[in-house]
Amino acid sequence: MAKLKIFVAKHCAPCQQLKEIAANGGFGDDVEVIDVESEEGFPEIAEMELIEIPSAYEDGKRCTIKYSSDNVEIKCPAENEIIGEVENQASSEVKDAETTHNS
Repeated sequence: MAKLKIFVAKHCAPCQQLKEIAANGGFGDDVEVIDVESEEGFPEIAEMELIEIPSAYEDGKRCTIKYSSDNVEIKCPAENEIIGEVENQASSEVKDAETTHNS
């Protein structure tokens, strides 16, 4: 299993919850918490093209963070699973192709 990277910031309340869970082993042993405001975090931000915090990535693929009243879950895409943003783009390309074909 690839290392899970969780991107956090000091001013982000949900980030503090994720940091605590990660520190207590709640997301497994192979987890790296990266403060985006740190000197070490800046190159990671550029590499991952990070657009929001908190964010989680595994093997370069964006994971989904889900919150409930008593739980936080990080779900990462399977090796062959398409991430929503890519899937939506592909769906619009298929629709465009169908429109062109039916014209």
